[in-house]
Amino acid sequence: MNIFDKKLLVATKHYPLRADNIDTLQMNLGYKCNLRCTHCHVDSSPERKEEMSLNTILATVRVLKSNNTINTVILTGGAPELNPHFRKVVETLLKLGKYVIVCSNLAIYSEPGLRYVPGFLAKHNIKIITSLPGISMEEVDKQRGNGTYKKIISGLKKLNKLGYGNSDKRLKIDIIYNPLDAAIAPDAKKLQRTYKKKLKEMHDLSFNQLITFSNMPIGRLGRQMTKSKIRDFIKYLDKNFNPDTVCSLMCRKQINVAPDGKLYDCGFTQSMGRAVKSRHSTIDNFSYSNLSRRKIATGSLCLLCTATAGTTCRCCLK
Repeated sequence: MNIFDKKLLVATKHYPLRADNIDTLQMNLGYKCNLRCTHCHVDSSPERKEEMSLNTILATVRVLKSNNTINTVILTGGAPELNPHFRKVVETLLKLGKYVIVCSNLAIYSEPGLRYVPGFLAKHNIKIITSLPGISMEEVDKQRGNGTYKKIISGLKKLNKLGYGNSDKRLKIDIIYNPLDAAIAPDAKKLQRTYKKKLKEMHDLSFNQLITFSNMPIGRLGRQMTKSKIRDFIKYLDKNFNPDTVCSLMCRKQINVAPDGKLYDCGFTQSMGRAVKSRHSTIDNFSYSNLSRRKIATGSLCLLCTATAGTTCRCCLK
């Protein structure tokens, strides 16, 4: 039994951890990205070739069409906009009546052939989630690459002009803050006040809400850490376990579809290659009745999502 399961057994009524229906499906459209962020648990980069094929996209659409309980779809990557079917995916999901959220690094809007994206998303009232791990250029470029800060700020300005983050409640953009290394993210409400104040003063920019998200020591970040540092981090997470976070864990209401169509409990387990504990483990043999009550594939690093205030995407769904 791993450390996380021991915590569940002793401190909560949720052992073993199980799904509690599925209302959200996360589609990873591919690992290719225009950036190479130092913390990326997916290991995305411009060199990655993996992308969700049209056949896998159509299989996912069939699942969504036949399961109305899954009302929200999150498009992620890499940079999801780089998938050649991105525009069609968004339009198809909207026709199904789904609430669509796009995870974008915003710097992608500067890439050739993708300048249409901000206007396209605004036209369809698509919610956007982006990452900004600092207020200054030095902080952001250190994690996301030289020149990225200016591109993100430029992207935010384009979105603000279109109505995102302003008085138009239909056009929402949330910012995710994640630390530069393996650490528990700080209190979101306090940091949100700082971000709103500074971005307004420095760039006359606005956004809806700030979400803090701790980094998982896997992928690119994990390779930068020694085994002893990872062990120490897990011990730190263990000491900061908060049983109140378990009810709202994203894996309990969500399922993740990888570019190859395999199913995972979350994006972190996808990166670790730890598929769902079910014989229905691909989008082609999806079974809502089975997967909506599945036992979650847990591990010691799940402590990240239950430390202090917890790490969850549930607040992004509003």
